[in-house]
Amino acid sequence: MNRAILMLALAVPVLADSVTRTDNLTGFGHVEQMSRTEVTLRARFPAGKGVETKDVVVPREKILKIEFNTTTFNPGGPPAIGLRPGEASKSVPPESDVVVLRGGQREKCPGVLIEGDKVLCGKKELDRGSVIRILLGGK
Repeated sequence: MNRAILMLALAVPVLADSVTRTDNLTGFGHVEQMSRTEVTLRARFPAGKGVETKDVVVPREKILKIEFNTTTFNPGGPPAIGLRPGEASKSVPPESDVVVLRGGQREKCPGVLIEGDKVLCGKKELDRGSVIRILLGGK
């Protein structure tokens, strides 16, 4: 039993993320990527006697902010598959997002993108570890 808990604890990524939507619901996990239209969050949910990992796709226009933190477990079940938007809901990124760096500095960015360990702020490439928060549309 203790071995299983230890294995689960070791599987938790060091830097996890939270995605807060415009309806004030927050999902926890790891942002795999953020494109111009959507964010893919790999999240863990309780399932039966264990934990289930699922990719949750959230339309970019439904996101207020992304924060890098240490919470990786969602207390409820995964969202219903039927709640995903169709292809017609593609959006154009806002004029300017805001990236908050570890020292508290803020940088305006024309449509932030996340690719692996890199946060792309226009033509500037930031290390994901130096970013603590992304405010979409400057919200």
